[in-house]
Amino acid sequence: MISNTVQYKAREIKMNKNTKSVLSVLILIVLSTQFLIYHTNVKGDAVLDETYNIPAESWYFILESENITASTIYTFEWASDAIIQGTPVVQSDYELMQTMSLLERSAYFEGLSYKEGIADTGKVTANENGEVFFVFFNFQSSSVALDMALSANTGALSPAMIGLIAALATIIFLSIVVYITVKIRQKMIKEAEEEEELTPQQRYMKGM
Repeated sequence: MISNTVQYKAREIKMNKNTKSVLSVLILIVLSTQFLIYHTNVKGDAVLDETYNIPAESWYFILESENITASTIYTFEWASDAIIQGTPVVQSDYELMQTMSLLERSAYFEGLSYKEGIADTGKVTANENGEVFFVFFNFQSSSVALDMALSANTGALSPAMIGLIAALATIIFLSIVVYITVKIRQKMIKEAEEEEELTPQQRYMKGM
């Protein structure tokens, strides 16, 4: 009985060690993923630094293509000297909003999750023609100055490449988990078979 208890505890310790190994692998993959995300978001030199004047109580549409690379992710930052509403948009939204009535445009704009304030930052992806689009609304009774900066991400990867890397990392992680699980299972079965082959006296001596 004492021998069986000791053997059970020994197996439990081995299982805990194997579990820690799996967790270590998981932590390494998570850290690697975080490094990749951080690396792809490192800001580079500004490719755009412009100042716009938005008239009072009016909409303002911005299309920028100078120094913009097609299908590339950029970091944008804008700041104004009074509270306004604004957001980056895709080309289809940009073109559609300009054909709408003021009431329709306001309702559509509400659904775009715009930013209301004096500053905002985020990501925007240039289209296949190397263009980025923004829409702003100045509800103030006087014009508002708007400063816009656009920066390339150093070492930025395309969304498709990031998705591929994430998929490969997931496959590798699951393969490691399956491999470790199979090995643990095989080892437990082998130990159980070896224990069954021992005589009571051998089991007693093994437990001492």
